[in-house]
Amino acid sequence: MKSFIAALRSLVLPWGRTSGQRIVLDGDAGRIQIYNTAGLLIAEMSPTVDGGGVWTRGVQSPQNLAAFLGGGELLFHPVTDNLVQIPGQLFWDSDGLSYTSLVLDSGAIDGTNERAILLLNGDPGGRGRCRVQGPSGAPADLIVSGAATSADHRFGQVGITPAAGVPTSVGVTYPAMVGSTFYGQATASTTVVGTQVTGVAVTAPTATTMNVWVCRTGATLTFVNWEARSAP
Repeated sequence: MKSFIAALRSLVLPWGRTSGQRIVLDGDAGRIQIYNTAGLLIAEMSPTVDGGGVWTRGVQSPQNLAAFLGGGELLFHPVTDNLVQIPGQLFWDSDGLSYTSLVLDSGAIDGTNERAILLLNGDPGGRGRCRVQGPSGAPADLIVSGAATSADHRFGQVGITPAAGVPTSVGVTYPAMVGSTFYGQATASTTVVGTQVTGVAVTAPTATTMNVWVCRTGATLTFVNWEARSAP
């Protein structure tokens, strides 16, 4: 028994089965193959050429897909060669000192700039960063199907009843913005600009407050749309 086990280089479960559902362990090739009830190879795990990971493959629709798993890297592509020039990728990297980085790459069918890449970067002592781009920093589109919010942008509307012919201000407040430099702008919601509404402005924008001004020929309630932004 001992000599039989020592000489064993491959094993099929159930023992001796050559068709239908089975598992093949090939010690020489370092490979495990799984077949379904129809005898179709649906998954395989084997070392890469450089010994750095394993391949798995299975039956999906419309293409059978394969995946490579290595140190900090996961790649996806069709089992059939030459259908996709650049595989999809999930990759994590770190120098153990100054950064950590997680990259999600869509891959590309023909190897052009159609790829979309999402980069998540950790910065010790700073803030984490998220970036959407194409390959080598090329532009990529970000589409948001819902409302987008950010901590460097605030906006709203305020009603001001000015003294006739006198610039009049109202302070507006908003949730604190990030950054160290702040900007503001405003525009009146009116159809009588220039004739009755003669001026709109903002002053003293900060992380949480800003003054909104309007000047009008009459003491009429005027709605002003305002916007505040910040820079690092």
